[in-house]
Amino acid sequence: MVPTHTRTWDDMQPALLDLWEGIDSSATLSGGNIPYFDSTTAPLHVFRKLLDAQIALQQRARNDLLPIHRLPRLVFIYILQLAHNFFDYYGWDLELWQLHRYAQVSTYWRDIILSTSWFWRVVKSQETTAEQELYLRRNTSGGVVLWSCGSRGRHRDEYLRRMQCVSERWEMVYIDGDFSRTVFDCLSHLPPRVKDLTARLESATNTATKTRLLPLPDGAALYHVSLNHVALPWDSTRLRALRSLELWGLDSHFPSLQQLLAILSSSRHLSKLDLYEWAVDESLPNFEEDSKQLVDTRIVLPALDILSITRIHPLLASFLLTHISTPNVRCVLALGFHPNAFSDPSSLFELLRSSLRLLQYLNIEYTSDKEYEVVIRSCPELSYTALLAYTSVESPGLYLRCSFNDATTGDWDNMFAFLAQANVSATLALYGEYLDPPPEDEPTTTPPIIPPLLPPESLKHLSTLDRININCNFNASAVLRYLGASRACPSLKRITIFCLYAEVDVMVEDVVAFMKGRDGRSKGSAEDSGPKPLESLDFPEQMSEQLLARPEIAPVLGLLRWST
Repeated sequence: MVPTHTRTWDDMQPALLDLWEGIDSSATLSGGNIPYFDSTTAPLHVFRKLLDAQIALQQRARNDLLPIHRLPRLVFIYILQLAHNFFDYYGWDLELWQLHRYAQVSTYWRDIILSTSWFWRVVKSQETTAEQELYLRRNTSGGVVLWSCGSRGRHRDEYLRRMQCVSERWEMVYIDGDFSRTVFDCLSHLPPRVKDLTARLESATNTATKTRLLPLPDGAALYHVSLNHVALPWDSTRLRALRSLELWGLDSHFPSLQQLLAILSSSRHLSKLDLYEWAVDESLPNFEEDSKQLVDTRIVLPALDILSITRIHPLLASFLLTHISTPNVRCVLALGFHPNAFSDPSSLFELLRSSLRLLQYLNIEYTSDKEYEVVIRSCPELSYTALLAYTSVESPGLYLRCSFNDATTGDWDNMFAFLAQANVSATLALYGEYLDPPPEDEPTTTPPIIPPLLPPESLKHLSTLDRININCNFNASAVLRYLGASRACPSLKRITIFCLYAEVDVMVEDVVAFMKGRDGRSKGSAEDSGPKPLESLDFPEQMSEQLLARPEIAPVLGLLRWST
């Protein structure tokens, strides 16, 4: 007997008992045949489905009695939205299977899901036409999110044309991929209701410039803007109340300094600013003239949390770093700015005060391999989500990279004076020019002495330096001799020389000069504010024989360590 019409548990019990008694439990021992097992297994599958359905029904009935369902309907909908946003800020991944799971919790939840347009607002290009039409049927009057991610060619263009029928209800537009005429037409007629715009596009043709200028019709103020190879009319009033701004890949149609400052100064709630990969060889419109006029201007952004300025025009980057004023920024990423940003250390420190306050340690790297640049990064390293409107900071901090090709001694002094204000321990890693190892059949030669650009006397400004690592042929002779002869870097605890940077006898003399001066200055009176005693000095094994033979080293022999 197969109970296909059993509706209640009372009906199922007799049928289940009859079925169970009819099954020969000894069939497995008496060599039952396959048809026998098929005939007895089929009704068990039916019963299992009925049992699962009954369990789900009773679970929903139980959940209907939970206290949360006594809340006003609108309050409960808001809580359900917040619960989903906790995992997915914009509902970008609110797939049908997720809606199905929500609807299974209780009858009340099911009614909420089916009748609330918010849960059906994200219509994606990668979904089937039937699924897209289902979303639009469920959401007949609410706002719509146009979401085209990963789709290309005709399929994407057909989706965009289909979505035009509800364009007056668009609230958010997200399009990435190649640039087409259909995409241009879609973005050129942006409805006034749209508040969030993401257009990350790549040109399909090999044109001299990839940036496309789009019109921006009048409408509501935009809250979140993310553009790649796309420019807008920068004077538009719709760009005056931003909460996050990403401008990537501009190689033409740049905003002038006046326009950029107008956008930022009027966006008091801006929490994320990300300028990335602009054509740095292109001159910015009227930059020199505008920068002179705006030299005393402060860009006040009280809500700024993430600031990322990566490979844009160096002078513009430096201007922003020294003119933005914010009390709360926790993550700062700045790559490729001009060293004149350190010309007023107090202004830069004012911008970075919040992120510096959260630091445990600073790593400073100086590289003199063809290009001279300084990297300043916090420890632990900063980390934040890349999503536009969801600025989750996983690990606050800073990462600064600055070109020092044309730096003066004053620039070095200013940079170290700025770092000293952080008042946290720091490591300085020095890198020279990388040289390929000689062929195996040629004798090993000592690499040539490479003059570094770093003026050692500038280190006197960095009183919190506690470790120096000398890597990759960096000529540390001047640094070691200066630190031995001066009272600079009083917190220095350890120096590590990873490889030879000159002839062994020259390096031995450098180390002896440093240790003699440092050891003598470390034995002053209790009132002496000179350098602290060094804890260790690591050097290449090739130096060990000559260095250990020097009588001047005997008092500090326990500090020496060498590596192979």
